[in-house]
Amino acid sequence: MRIMGIEGVGPKPGSSKPSPDHEVYPYLLRHVEILRPNQVWSTDITYCRMLKGFMYLAAVIDWYSRRVLSWKVSNTGKSYLTEIPLFVVSSPGRSRTPWMPASALRPS
Repeated sequence: MRIMGIEGVGPKPGSSKPSPDHEVYPYLLRHVEILRPNQVWSTDITYCRMLKGFMYLAAVIDWYSRRVLSWKVSNTGKSYLTEIPLFVVSSPGRSRTPWMPASALRPS
């Protein structure tokens, strides 16, 4: 690739270094023992570069079972992307049993 003068598309080395001005938040679950499903949920947002732009994935994950409770894919990174999966999981009358393994989102 160097001989041809081309390079891969992606983050360059050092692109994930935090800014010195960035505030470091405490890890609130350090001494919490997770003993049952639905005790601790987390959200995660990630993106994939496409030919034209990005696709964004927001997921709500149960830490005990490590299953995805709800997820949403969008071509925009707007804030409602994170609200929809959380709304679906916390809706009244919805079964709170995790239904999708987190491994389903991992690449093979």
